Amino acid sequence: MDKNNALIFLDEQTDFTGEIKASDIILYGKISGTIWAEDSIRLKSGSYMEGEVYTKDFFPEKGAVYNGKLHIIKSESQNDTTKKSQPKQSGLNFRTGLQKIFSILSSWAL
Repeated sequence: MDKNNALIFLDEQTDFTGEIKASDIILYGKISGTIWAEDSIRLKSGSYMEGEVYTKDFFPEKGAVYNGKLHIIKSESQNDTTKKSQPKQSGLNFRTGLQKIFSILSSWAL
């Protein structure tokens, strides 16, 4: 992924279809397509995202809708240390993904 320091803020009136690349994305509206966020994606309540998503951190609020395939990517330093000890896996394991989402949601409640 190309390094991109842009923060993309998509308001409630956004209805976009295509490819988006940024460091961080905050969504209030609707997007579908291939979405690359080098650091994080935040889906605000009432937002809708559909498609193939690649990011390190994914934060959906209650009331946000996501439909698609989520790929949690690792930082370069994480890749260097885990390549030696773990077999290569593709995509996101459903159970692992749910655990990550519940962990994130639990930390918000604190």
